[in-house]
Amino acid sequence: MRTARCSNTRIFVVMHLFAGPRREHDIQELVETRAGEEGLEVLMISVDLLVDARWDLTNPMTFDTVMGLIAEGLVDVVIGGPPCSTWSKARHRYMRGGPRPVRLRGKHCWGLHHLREAEARRV
Repeated sequence: MRTARCSNTRIFVVMHLFAGPRREHDIQELVETRAGEEGLEVLMISVDLLVDARWDLTNPMTFDTVMGLIAEGLVDVVIGGPPCSTWSKARHRYMRGGPRPVRLRGKHCWGLHHLREAEARRV
């Protein structure tokens, strides 16, 4: 991020919280494609436990680091959504009203047997 700020050309820094793994037509691809069409340079930072375990935003040090980068003015745009992917580790942290686990490693990786209809469709 600091290198992008020191560049001779303007590079927009976008931090995507709860990005999930890269996939075809994801937000990062769409932003990078559209920016390229407009002649803009973009640095996308994908923040997600599935990408790297060090991106655990429930860890106060990690959260403080992210907020510090934003406060320092190194991030132009922050986007995100709820950490609700069916593979998300966040589902295994109890949060009142949050999504519940729908998969477990091993023999239940394709879904638990007690799922509601909507959960089963997502799995």
